[in-house]
Amino acid sequence: KVSGKDLNWFFNQWFYNSGHPKIQVSYDYNTLEKKVTVNIYQNDKEFQFPLAIDIVEEGKVYRKNVFVNGRDNSFTFQYTKAPEFIIVNADGVLLAEIAETKTLEHYINQFKNTNIYAHKRTALLEIIKFQEDKKAFKTVADAMSDSFYKIRKIAVEGINLSNKFSKRSVIDKIKRIAQNDPKTLVRAAAIETLGKLTEPENLPIFQEALKSKSYSVLGKTLVAIYYIDKNAAIKLSKELPNDVRKIIATPLTRIFIEDNDD
Repeated sequence: KVSGKDLNWFFNQWFYNSGHPKIQVSYDYNTLEKKVTVNIYQNDKEFQFPLAIDIVEEGKVYRKNVFVNGRDNSFTFQYTKAPEFIIVNADGVLLAEIAETKTLEHYINQFKNTNIYAHKRTALLEIIKFQEDKKAFKTVADAMSDSFYKIRKIAVEGINLSNKFSKRSVIDKIKRIAQNDPKTLVRAAAIETLGKLTEPENLPIFQEALKSKSYSVLGKTLVAIYYIDKNAAIKLSKELPNDVRKIIATPLTRIFIEDNDD
Protein backbone atom coordinates (compact mmCIF):
# COMPACT_ATOMS: atom_id res chain seq x y z
CA LYS A 1 0.00 0.00 0.00
CA VAL A 2 2.82 2.41 0.85
CA SER A 3 5.05 1.56 -2.13
CA GLY A 4 2.32 1.27 -4.72
CA LYS A 5 4.02 -1.88 -5.99
CA ASP A 6 2.94 -5.48 -6.16
CA LEU A 7 5.19 -7.29 -3.68
CA ASN A 8 3.50 -10.69 -3.83
CA TRP A 9 6.65 -12.13 -5.42
CA PHE A 10 8.63 -11.15 -2.32
CA PHE A 11 6.30 -12.76 0.20
CA ASN A 12 5.73 -15.81 -1.97
CA GLN A 13 9.41 -16.70 -2.25
CA TRP A 14 10.65 -15.58 1.18
CA PHE A 15 7.66 -16.22 3.45
CA TYR A 16 5.27 -18.78 1.99
CA ASN A 17 7.69 -20.97 0.00
CA SER A 18 10.80 -22.85 1.04
CA GLY A 19 14.41 -22.70 -0.08
CA HIS A 20 16.87 -19.92 -0.87
CA PRO A 21 18.97 -18.85 -3.86
CA LYS A 22 21.96 -20.98 -4.80
CA ILE A 23 24.14 -18.79 -6.93
CA GLN A 24 27.23 -19.30 -9.07
CA VAL A 25 29.15 -16.06 -9.67
CA SER A 26 31.79 -15.54 -12.34
CA TYR A 27 33.59 -12.49 -13.69
CA ASP A 28 34.58 -11.55 -17.24
CA TYR A 29 37.12 -8.75 -17.69
CA ASN A 30 37.43 -6.83 -20.95
CA THR A 31 40.74 -5.02 -20.50
CA LEU A 32 40.53 -3.28 -23.88
CA GLU A 33 37.17 -1.64 -23.17
CA LYS A 34 37.86 -1.48 -19.41
CA LYS A 35 34.68 -3.29 -18.49
CA VAL A 36 33.86 -6.09 -16.10
CA THR A 37 30.81 -8.33 -16.36
CA VAL A 38 29.42 -9.99 -13.24
CA ASN A 39 27.54 -13.16 -14.16
CA ILE A 40 24.88 -14.44 -11.75
CA TYR A 41 23.58 -17.94 -12.41
CA GLN A 42 20.98 -19.61 -10.17
CA ASN A 43 21.64 -23.33 -9.89
CA ASP A 44 18.39 -24.35 -8.23
CA LYS A 45 15.03 -22.61 -7.87
CA GLU A 46 14.72 -19.21 -9.53
CA PHE A 47 14.41 -16.24 -7.21
CA GLN A 48 14.23 -12.54 -7.90
CA PHE A 49 15.94 -10.12 -5.59
CA PRO A 50 17.86 -6.84 -5.33
CA LEU A 51 21.61 -7.33 -5.06
CA ALA A 52 24.42 -5.03 -3.94
CA ILE A 53 27.75 -5.36 -5.78
CA ASP A 54 30.87 -3.52 -4.59
CA ILE A 55 33.61 -2.80 -7.09
CA VAL A 56 36.82 -1.75 -5.37
CA GLU A 57 39.15 0.29 -7.52
CA GLU A 58 42.35 1.80 -6.06
CA GLY A 59 40.92 1.46 -2.57
CA LYS A 60 37.66 3.23 -3.44
CA VAL A 61 34.38 1.35 -3.18
CA TYR A 62 31.77 1.81 -5.91
CA ARG A 63 28.41 0.34 -4.91
CA LYS A 64 26.24 -1.00 -7.75
CA ASN A 65 22.65 -1.95 -6.96
CA VAL A 66 21.11 -4.38 -9.44
CA PHE A 67 18.02 -6.57 -9.62
CA VAL A 68 18.31 -10.26 -10.42
CA ASN A 69 15.32 -11.73 -12.21
CA GLY A 70 15.59 -15.18 -13.77
CA ARG A 71 18.11 -18.00 -13.85
CA ASP A 72 20.88 -16.27 -15.77
CA ASN A 73 21.79 -12.60 -15.33
CA SER A 74 24.81 -10.53 -16.36
CA PHE A 75 25.69 -6.99 -15.30
CA THR A 76 28.45 -4.99 -16.99
CA PHE A 77 30.27 -2.09 -15.37
CA GLN A 78 32.88 0.35 -16.61
CA TYR A 79 36.09 0.86 -14.68
CA THR A 80 39.10 3.18 -14.90
CA LYS A 81 41.67 0.83 -13.43
CA ALA A 82 41.28 -2.94 -13.06
CA PRO A 83 39.31 -3.62 -9.83
CA GLU A 84 41.31 -4.98 -6.92
CA PHE A 85 38.34 -7.14 -6.04
CA ILE A 86 34.56 -7.35 -6.41
CA ILE A 87 32.11 -8.39 -3.71
CA VAL A 88 28.67 -9.76 -4.53
CA ASN A 89 26.02 -9.41 -1.80
CA ALA A 90 28.21 -6.62 -0.48
CA ASP A 91 25.75 -5.52 2.20
CA GLY A 92 25.28 -9.11 3.41
CA VAL A 93 21.49 -8.82 3.15
CA LEU A 94 20.76 -11.68 0.75
CA LEU A 95 20.23 -15.10 2.35
CA ALA A 96 21.86 -17.34 -0.22
CA GLU A 97 24.56 -19.90 -0.97
CA ILE A 98 27.10 -18.12 -3.15
CA ALA A 99 29.96 -19.84 -4.99
CA GLU A 100 32.47 -17.61 -6.74
CA THR A 101 35.32 -17.90 -9.21
CA LYS A 102 38.08 -15.57 -8.01
CA THR A 103 41.85 -15.48 -8.22
CA LEU A 104 44.00 -15.83 -5.11
CA GLU A 105 45.08 -12.19 -5.50
CA HIS A 106 41.43 -11.07 -5.48
CA TYR A 107 40.77 -13.05 -2.29
CA ILE A 108 43.85 -11.56 -0.61
CA ASN A 109 42.76 -8.04 -1.58
CA GLN A 110 39.24 -8.78 -0.37
CA PHE A 111 40.49 -9.99 3.00
CA LYS A 112 42.74 -6.97 3.51
CA ASN A 113 40.22 -4.35 2.43
CA THR A 114 36.82 -5.39 3.76
CA ASN A 115 35.50 -4.83 7.27
CA ILE A 116 32.55 -7.19 6.93
CA TYR A 117 33.06 -10.46 8.80
CA ALA A 118 31.30 -12.71 6.28
CA HIS A 119 33.43 -11.47 3.38
CA LYS A 120 36.65 -11.71 5.40
CA ARG A 121 35.77 -15.27 6.42
CA THR A 122 35.00 -16.34 2.84
CA ALA A 123 38.28 -14.90 1.60
CA LEU A 124 40.37 -16.39 4.43
CA LEU A 125 38.97 -19.90 3.98
CA GLU A 126 40.05 -19.76 0.33
CA ILE A 127 43.46 -18.23 1.06
CA ILE A 128 44.22 -20.98 3.59
CA LYS A 129 44.12 -23.51 0.73
CA PHE A 130 47.05 -21.85 -1.06
CA GLN A 131 49.69 -21.30 1.63
CA GLU A 132 52.45 -22.55 -0.64
CA ASP A 133 52.17 -19.00 -2.01
CA LYS A 134 54.20 -16.58 0.12
CA LYS A 135 51.58 -13.79 0.05
CA ALA A 136 48.85 -16.24 1.02
CA PHE A 137 50.86 -17.56 3.97
CA LYS A 138 51.62 -14.03 5.16
CA THR A 139 47.94 -13.10 4.93
CA VAL A 140 46.96 -16.08 7.09
CA ALA A 141 49.71 -15.21 9.58
CA ASP A 142 48.53 -11.58 9.72
CA ALA A 143 44.93 -12.76 10.16
CA MET A 144 45.90 -14.18 13.54
CA SER A 145 45.84 -10.55 14.77
CA ASP A 146 42.46 -9.66 13.24
CA SER A 147 39.90 -7.72 15.26
CA PHE A 148 37.28 -10.45 14.68
CA TYR A 149 38.06 -13.24 17.13
CA LYS A 150 36.49 -15.86 14.85
CA ILE A 151 38.85 -14.79 12.08
CA ARG A 152 41.80 -15.16 14.47
CA LYS A 153 40.55 -18.63 15.38
CA ILE A 154 40.23 -19.72 11.73
CA ALA A 155 43.72 -18.38 10.96
CA VAL A 156 45.34 -20.09 13.95
CA GLU A 157 43.63 -23.39 13.11
CA GLY A 158 44.47 -23.12 9.40
CA ILE A 159 48.07 -21.84 9.44
CA ASN A 160 50.43 -24.30 7.74
CA LEU A 161 53.53 -24.47 9.91
CA SER A 162 55.15 -27.17 7.79
CA ASN A 163 55.63 -25.14 4.60
CA LYS A 164 58.84 -23.39 3.59
CA PHE A 165 57.57 -19.92 4.53
CA SER A 166 56.93 -20.88 8.14
CA LYS A 167 59.17 -18.80 10.39
CA ARG A 168 60.01 -18.87 14.07
CA SER A 169 58.35 -15.47 14.43
CA VAL A 170 55.01 -17.00 13.38
CA ILE A 171 55.32 -19.81 15.92
CA ASP A 172 56.26 -17.26 18.60
CA LYS A 173 53.14 -15.31 17.68
CA ILE A 174 51.00 -18.42 18.16
CA LYS A 175 52.62 -18.93 21.57
CA ARG A 176 51.63 -15.40 22.58
CA ILE A 177 48.08 -16.03 21.37
CA ALA A 178 47.93 -19.27 23.37
CA GLN A 179 48.86 -17.33 26.50
CA ASN A 180 47.24 -13.94 26.05
CA ASP A 181 44.38 -13.82 23.55
CA PRO A 182 41.27 -12.35 25.25
CA LYS A 183 39.07 -15.10 23.77
CA THR A 184 39.42 -18.59 25.24
CA LEU A 185 38.35 -20.25 21.96
CA VAL A 186 41.26 -18.58 20.18
CA ARG A 187 43.68 -19.59 22.95
CA ALA A 188 42.40 -23.16 22.69
CA ALA A 189 42.95 -23.16 18.92
CA ALA A 190 46.49 -21.84 19.39
CA ILE A 191 47.25 -24.57 21.94
CA GLU A 192 45.96 -27.22 19.54
CA THR A 193 48.17 -25.85 16.74
CA LEU A 194 51.22 -25.76 19.02
CA GLY A 195 50.43 -29.29 20.16
CA LYS A 196 50.78 -30.57 16.60
CA LEU A 197 54.44 -29.46 16.65
CA THR A 198 55.11 -31.99 19.47
CA GLU A 199 57.90 -29.80 20.86
CA PRO A 200 58.74 -30.35 24.56
CA GLU A 201 59.74 -26.68 24.86
CA ASN A 202 56.03 -25.81 24.71
CA LEU A 203 55.20 -27.82 27.85
CA PRO A 204 55.42 -24.78 30.18
CA ILE A 205 52.76 -23.03 28.07
CA PHE A 206 50.52 -26.10 28.30
CA GLN A 207 51.08 -26.52 32.01
CA GLU A 208 50.09 -22.90 32.58
CA ALA A 209 47.01 -23.41 30.38
CA LEU A 210 45.84 -26.21 32.69
CA LYS A 211 44.95 -23.48 35.19
CA SER A 212 42.34 -22.08 32.80
CA LYS A 213 38.67 -22.20 33.74
CA SER A 214 37.81 -22.71 30.06
CA TYR A 215 36.92 -26.32 29.28
CA SER A 216 37.85 -25.72 25.64
CA VAL A 217 41.36 -24.65 26.66
CA LEU A 218 41.63 -27.54 29.12
CA GLY A 219 40.61 -30.17 26.58
CA LYS A 220 42.98 -28.94 23.86
CA THR A 221 45.80 -28.66 26.40
CA LEU A 222 45.47 -32.26 27.55
CA VAL A 223 45.65 -33.51 23.97
CA ALA A 224 48.68 -31.26 23.31
CA ILE A 225 50.44 -32.64 26.39
CA TYR A 226 49.55 -36.20 25.35
CA TYR A 227 51.61 -35.91 22.16
CA ILE A 228 54.65 -34.81 24.18
CA ASP A 229 54.24 -36.78 27.41
CA LYS A 230 51.58 -39.49 27.22
CA ASN A 231 51.88 -40.65 30.80
CA ALA A 232 51.57 -37.12 32.17
CA ALA A 233 48.46 -36.43 30.08
CA ILE A 234 46.75 -39.65 31.15
CA LYS A 235 47.61 -38.99 34.80
CA LEU A 236 46.23 -35.43 34.56
CA SER A 237 43.09 -36.70 32.82
CA LYS A 238 42.33 -39.14 35.59
CA GLU A 239 42.86 -36.52 38.29
CA LEU A 240 40.16 -34.23 36.93
CA PRO A 241 36.81 -33.98 38.74
CA ASN A 242 34.09 -36.12 37.15
CA ASP A 243 31.92 -33.13 36.25
CA VAL A 244 34.85 -31.69 34.29
CA ARG A 245 35.60 -35.05 32.66
CA LYS A 246 32.02 -35.25 31.38
CA ILE A 247 32.21 -31.82 29.80
CA ILE A 248 35.52 -32.47 28.01
CA ALA A 249 34.64 -36.05 27.12
CA THR A 250 35.62 -35.69 23.45
CA PRO A 251 39.35 -34.94 23.93
CA LEU A 252 39.55 -37.41 26.82
CA THR A 253 38.02 -40.16 24.71
CA ARG A 254 40.59 -39.43 22.00
CA ILE A 255 43.42 -39.80 24.52
CA PHE A 256 42.08 -43.00 26.10
CA ILE A 257 41.36 -44.67 22.75
CA GLU A 258 44.83 -43.91 21.42
CA ASP A 259 46.30 -45.34 24.62
CA ASN A 260 44.02 -48.41 24.53
CA ASP A 261 42.87 -47.46 28.02
CA ASP A 262 39.63 -49.22 29.05
